[in-house]
Parts: sequence; C-alpha cells; structure tokens
Amino acid sequence: MMGAMEKAFPAIVMALLVLSAILPAIPVVRANDEAPLTECVPTEPRECQPGEPVKVGRMTGGGFIVGDMRINQTTIEVRLNFGFELHCDVSKTPNNLQINWRPLSGGPTHIFHLESMDFASCFETPANQDVPPAPFDTHVGSGTGRFKVGNSPWQTATIKWAFVDAGEPGAGTDFLVIAIVVGPTTYVIFGWITGGNIQAHAGDP
Repeated sequence: MMGAMEKAFPAIVMALLVLSAILPAIPVVRANDEAPLTECVPTEPRECQPGEPVKVGRMTGGGFIVGDMRINQTTIEVRLNFGFELHCDVSKTPNNLQINWRPLSGGPTHIFHLESMDFASCFETPANQDVPPAPFDTHVGSGTGRFKVGNSPWQTATIKWAFVDAGEPGAGTDFLVIAIVVGPTTYVIFGWITGGNIQAHAGDP
C-alpha cells in the first residue's frame, strides 16, 4: 500500500506548480523528491493538472514546521508557527491566517497577520485527506496583511500559500508552501509540517 508521504507527492507538485505560476521565485519539486525545478516535470499528466475548483468548504490548521527558509538569496533554519481558517470562496468569512517564526540561531520574532484574502482555489488530488471527508485536499490562495519584526512598526505585506491535507496524523504527512513579500524582501518556506495538523472541511459554518 502506498504510504502517506508517497500519496502526498502529486498534491505537493500541483500546489507548488499553481503557486509558482503566481510567484515564480518558488521552485517546484519532482514527484520523486529530486532537486527543485523551475517548471513541473511530471511522470503522469495528472500530477501537474489541478482538479476542478471547489467553492464550498474551508480548510483549518495549526502547528509548526522546522526547516530552511529562503530570504531572497540566503537561507536560514527557522521554526515557523502557523494557525488558520480559510474558505474556498473568498466571499465567505472569516478568513484568518497568522504566522510567526524565529531563526533557530536566535534573533527577533517575525509576525504576519492576514487582513484580506484576495484569491482562493480548493481542489482534490490523490493526496487522500482521509477524515473528515471533504471534496478537496489542497487550498491555494493569496492575500495582504501586516508584518513586523520584533518591536519594529507594522508594515504592509503580501502572502501566497498552499496547504495540503494529506491525511493523519498531520505531522510528517501534511504539506505547506508559504511566501511572504515585504518591500524588496521575499520569505519562502515549504515542506512537511513538523507538528500539528491541516484539515479540509466540506461545509461552510
């Protein structure tokens, strides 16, 4: 039987492909986890073609990821915490996304709060979100918000993301891509979450 991580690869490829279309700086990975590419090179066409968008539903999640963050042309290791509730239809509310991270080597905390979701697309892939049942497992979106580093003043920032619900327990199976742009600086992180869970939900409460 195919493992949870193997089942997640098609969803990961699709999420990165869609996000790469709206933020070219983000690399796309092969389905077999080889080195990042600038374009999708699928082994099957379905790995690069998102399914029919779903407009009814929402995704929730909370947890953290420990991994490499790309900041323009440099890379640092961080622990990034996240929590969100995001609808598949941008006209539905609430849509909340809060992110904070700190370099593992030390330094100030970076904070982002979503204020407006401008784009959302939910679609089903072979990732298999298991329970609860939902007609999609991947949420791709973008928006604007406020950002600060330590005690500095709040600044306007834009964000693009992809969240993939690839089943339980969440840690080690669910996947995320986050890109935040603040002035000339772009922060990018992607990978399997280290702790927590991402859940797709069929209904809009």
